[in-house]
Amino acid sequence: MLLSDAIAAVSTFADRPAAAAAALIRISAPDLSFVAAGLLRTSTNEPIDLDRRGAFSGRFILPPLCEPSLPVLIINLPANASFTGQATLELVVPGSPVLVSRVLRTILAQPNTRRAEPGEFAARAYALGRLTLAQAEGLAAFIAASTDAQLRSAKSVLTGSLGSHCLDWHARLSRLLALVEAGIDFTDQEDVRGIDTPQLIDDLQTLLRELHAHLGISPAKHRESISQASLAANAPPSVLLLGPPSAGKSTLFNALLGRARALTDEAPGTTRDLLREPLTLQAHAAPRNRSVTLTLTDAPGLDIAFSTAAASTNPTEPRTHAEILARAQARAIDAAREAALVIWCSSIDHPADVPAALASTINPRSIIRVQTKLDRAGFAINAAEHDRLAAEPRTIALCALTGHNLDHLRSAIFDSLWSRSHTGSTLDLLPRHHAALFACANALANLHEELTQNDAAEHPELIAHTLRTALDALAPLTGRVERDETLGLIFSTFCIGK
Repeated sequence: MLLSDAIAAVSTFADRPAAAAAALIRISAPDLSFVAAGLLRTSTNEPIDLDRRGAFSGRFILPPLCEPSLPVLIINLPANASFTGQATLELVVPGSPVLVSRVLRTILAQPNTRRAEPGEFAARAYALGRLTLAQAEGLAAFIAASTDAQLRSAKSVLTGSLGSHCLDWHARLSRLLALVEAGIDFTDQEDVRGIDTPQLIDDLQTLLRELHAHLGISPAKHRESISQASLAANAPPSVLLLGPPSAGKSTLFNALLGRARALTDEAPGTTRDLLREPLTLQAHAAPRNRSVTLTLTDAPGLDIAFSTAAASTNPTEPRTHAEILARAQARAIDAAREAALVIWCSSIDHPADVPAALASTINPRSIIRVQTKLDRAGFAINAAEHDRLAAEPRTIALCALTGHNLDHLRSAIFDSLWSRSHTGSTLDLLPRHHAALFACANALANLHEELTQNDAAEHPELIAHTLRTALDALAPLTGRVERDETLGLIFSTFCIGK
């Protein structure tokens, strides 16, 4: 990241400039005298004094007339008073998209001036010591927040409450490590004592209780939660298309993917196995730089006649057509119970609800009901049916062939997965913080188990190694380690102009 260039960007929503009466353009650089001299004048046609901090009215010089013609509000922030730690100018201009674009192009035409990358203003603030890494994460979460829980999560990071806890845990773990290493390095010194195993176990229990409290889990659920957190961190969520045979699931599967991946036919039972494909959905509402990646799965149709068919005497080699279909449907039911989201599909002229036996095993909030084939010849939805569908929660009537209401479904899938992965835990932790605390707790839980059940106390080198592992897990939250890929990930989540 170059700190010597001047960077500029529109800081209001770039995708909805016409929705507001004004737009804000932000410029930051070590020296902005060239912008002030070449493009700005006071309302009395005098040069701008960059030593004057504050907001005042002025005019912007727009080509081709090259005279102060556009009225603007100028906010001047010297380096010692700006967000980035560099000289900053903010121009409030009329919100016309064409006009905003012309002003920005004029600024970017100046020497050594370029368009800011996403999050680059915040990245400069971090690089110049105006913003800590945790505050940068909190700011990114605050900008992207769309629920009260997300706002609470962002606020807790911005105020530094989690950071103070992490620093305390880091200090206590460092002390335990020092005592363990003292017992290794100075065994021949009578006046140097390490730490007794019972005391070490007590200290580890105290630390684990505090970590579990912040993670919102009980010690008994620790192993299960660690496993679930690992799966959630490494595997995209599964979205399953499920419903009766010939309900249009494969057609909808192809439409969501944007290509013909699944074989489609009017004959029931065309899909015999689970068909999985990765899919990335973009946000349909601001901020639009958000996306979720998921695994979209097309499943065989659920037919009660086949699903209750007798099992084959050899489960690995089903012999009859009914047994083959029953096996396929059993896989679909298993996939439904493991899916993050189930899209229940049924034809609008033959509506069918989720079977009670299956619905009882799935969280109702994880089901989106879809009425397909809205274009079916000879079928017209009457006013009463339209009102019923509109009133029924999480039900979407669509046509996969024409694309009618397909964006509505994409938006519903995105909103469900996004809110689930960004709502935060019991104490509103951000995902990266949650993963770091899990890793620390996991290391300490392993050490505690070894000390209480095995002879780990006879191997202090292994104890020291595990304590270092726990410290390494906390390091990104305490500022001890700030890897380039972590910084890039954090600042890439910002909008352009932030």
